[in-house]
Amino acid sequence: MEVDKEHLIMRNVTSEDAKNLLTFLYKVSDETQNLTFSSSDLSISVEDETRFLSKASKEQTFIIAEYKGIIIGTTQLIIPLRERVKRTASMAISVLQAYWGEGVSTRLIENILERAVILGIKKINLKVRSDNTRAIKFYEKYNFKREGETSRMFYIDTSWVSGTYYGLEL
Repeated sequence: MEVDKEHLIMRNVTSEDAKNLLTFLYKVSDETQNLTFSSSDLSISVEDETRFLSKASKEQTFIIAEYKGIIIGTTQLIIPLRERVKRTASMAISVLQAYWGEGVSTRLIENILERAVILGIKKINLKVRSDNTRAIKFYEKYNFKREGETSRMFYIDTSWVSGTYYGLEL
């Protein structure tokens, strides 16, 4: 689906996004096996999601891509609370399959990297399926470096899939 850039909005999530975000999560998690969860793993109520998003919106660690009023992508920094590790974050990013190759991921990652700098994050970590060459190429474009690999990171359809850890020092 071709995206009209004028209608693509990057913004902080709000608690009012809970219902629409859950709709997004159910759809995106069933479109690909590259995420760490599927819709069968989602047992979140709108009320629980509202509480979570209320906190995330205050911390400004969750950005959504909205196109013509529909959430089509998200990115998030998960920042630990403990003093020794609170300058690091794990990053997650997902985009509806219909919008792959339309620059949505690019806009999301650029926004979240800018946010990480503002928040004083010095290192971003992520994990990706080792066979997801499209995602790996994308992360490497933004200078994420391969830091290691693990067997059995994902268990999908009775098979194990290895994963690769990536990191970006800011």
